[in-house]
Amino acid sequence: MPLDRLPLPEEIADAVAWLADARSVTGQTIFVDGGAHLKSYPRDFLYLDPSR
Repeated sequence: MPLDRLPLPEEIADAVAWLADARSVTGQTIFVDGGAHLKSYPRDFLYLDPSR
């Protein structure tokens, strides 16, 4: 994973809040996943969190 960590819930909330306020943004996919979408994993990257 490029950033070597999963996003915090606050970081996801920041992205959602920004999108809710960005009236000119349409049809975009915003990945807030630390770059996990760039690599294939045998399981969902949620399971990479060592605290689980």
